[in-house]
Amino acid sequence: AVAKKYGLYDCAHFDTEVVSCHFSPGSNMWLAELKHGDKMRSVQASSVIAATGLLHNPTWPSIEGLESFKGARFHANQWDHSVDLQGKRVAVIGNGATATQFVPHLAEKASQLTVCQRTPNYYM
Repeated sequence: AVAKKYGLYDCAHFDTEVVSCHFSPGSNMWLAELKHGDKMRSVQASSVIAATGLLHNPTWPSIEGLESFKGARFHANQWDHSVDLQGKRVAVIGNGATATQFVPHLAEKASQLTVCQRTPNYYM
């Protein structure tokens, strides 16, 4: 793929927590403290691409009856691939960037798909 072709895997850090990151005007570099499992390391970089995502700590909405719901339920960032959604009635709460990616695929499988949105998004 593109990342392999251009050697991007050599400078990417996956499954890594950024403990701190600040710009040093003196060196004109970013200084970051990274944690991968139990290991800490410091890195310097001329640029930083923040790809943290908002779903790394999932939250559930406050919906009456959610805890007693007997069907399958899971958060998009903890997708349960063992659940077969073919022909099922499926509801998605949220319509952000992640939902934009998986909702079209669910629509092909589900017998009924309901998407609940709080705030509309605009794409250009």
